[in-house]
Amino acid sequence: AVAAKDVAVAAKDVAVAAQAAAELAEDAADEAKVAADLALVRAVAAKESAEKEAQLQLRLAQVARDEAGVAREEARVAREERATALRQLAIARQQAGTAQQAQERLAAEAEAARKQARQTEAGVALTGLGGTPLVLPADSVGPKYRAPASVSAPNVTFISPRGSSAGKWYATRASNQGQISDDTIVVYSDVGRPDSTPIMEEHREFSEELDEDGVSTNLLAITITNTHSKLIMSSRFPSSGRTATIPLTIDSTDDETDNDDMTAKLRGSFDGASGTFQCSGGACTVRNTGGGYVLDGTWTFRTSKSSRVNVPDEEFMHFGWWRQKTKSAPGAFAYRTFSSVGSAVSGNGFATLQGSATYEGPAIGQYAIYQPLGTQSNHGEFKATARFTANFDTDMLSGSVSGFDVSSGWSLTLQRTSMANGSVSQGDVSWTIDGNIQDGGNWNGAFHSEIDPYVDDIPDGLAGEFDAEYGGTDNPVGRLVGAFGTHKQ
Repeated sequence: AVAAKDVAVAAKDVAVAAQAAAELAEDAADEAKVAADLALVRAVAAKESAEKEAQLQLRLAQVARDEAGVAREEARVAREERATALRQLAIARQQAGTAQQAQERLAAEAEAARKQARQTEAGVALTGLGGTPLVLPADSVGPKYRAPASVSAPNVTFISPRGSSAGKWYATRASNQGQISDDTIVVYSDVGRPDSTPIMEEHREFSEELDEDGVSTNLLAITITNTHSKLIMSSRFPSSGRTATIPLTIDSTDDETDNDDMTAKLRGSFDGASGTFQCSGGACTVRNTGGGYVLDGTWTFRTSKSSRVNVPDEEFMHFGWWRQKTKSAPGAFAYRTFSSVGSAVSGNGFATLQGSATYEGPAIGQYAIYQPLGTQSNHGEFKATARFTANFDTDMLSGSVSGFDVSSGWSLTLQRTSMANGSVSQGDVSWTIDGNIQDGGNWNGAFHSEIDPYVDDIPDGLAGEFDAEYGGTDNPVGRLVGAFGTHKQ
């Protein structure tokens, strides 16, 4: 029994152990099931994620395929456009080449036409330079101080002359484009600054005004006449073409007009000097003629004894040229050169001079070269430099013109000539072109002095004109005419 009991106890323990093992096995099975369930959940989630990723990749792949298709299409279009552009470029290059050839051909034709026209015109100009000079009256040119000169010519209206400084000289250029002709005139002048002079020295008609006691009023007075029409001015005077009546205001209430009846004083000027105008008695009127003022009545101008006026320089030189081209077929050129000096230099005072002096200044003019078998034909204006040497011991004068702006190979020799008693005789001219010398032409000149009347002093300047011919008098290929102005160095 005890043994059976022990066996039963042992069997019980075994059963308990087996039950515990079963329970452990059951727990392990539960845990395995939980792990399996978790693995299943993860597997499902992984599957879903994989499916989503696969779908995304499919979409991306589709997008890539679509973009690749678009890129292929764009590349195809670009290739076609490039091919079209290359074809167009080839056509454009061909057209450009054709256009360039046409342009070069047209330019060559135009240049040939210009050369032909220039050659033809040069021949006309050459004839004109050898023809009768234009008529230019002595008063046609009015030089001014640092301002364009006034210029005029028969049947020609020069418009808006332009001026510019040229060293010691002032150059004026004016043109006319008329129905009959085209004209150009160029003037060089050396007019000096106006000299400020006491008014009584310039206008000796002024007299000192005294009061009733014979004491000076420190005023100068002058009675205005028609000779003063361009010297007087006042803001109270009428405009061009009009007449103004100036009323009497002093003692004008008297029953009878007497010499005390006067107008009020009008501020104005006489030859630039400030003062007052006053009219006494009668009808006092002022008429503007457009070229000055005409005063009726007895007018008096009063100014201070210290008044001064600017006296223009009248001892100056000027020179220049005028070219005219007629518009009627076949057309023709005509020319004129001119020069002038202020005070003539002559007499025994010049004869007593000794030694030598040099003179230098600008030379300007017109030229024509006509070579029908060559390409050098041309015409136009030139600038150069004139130089002279005066030998007072021998009374001989010679010079040159060089530094031509139209050709560095040109020069003129103004052959030696007499200048006895200050009178320059006409001299001969030779023309050098690229080392080849030919005689043909003349030059003249006159000495200029700032002193009037001239005394025994070396002249201050020399001005004159010249012409030259190249190729012989029968069939010349070149002609030129010019004028110069020089100052003592």
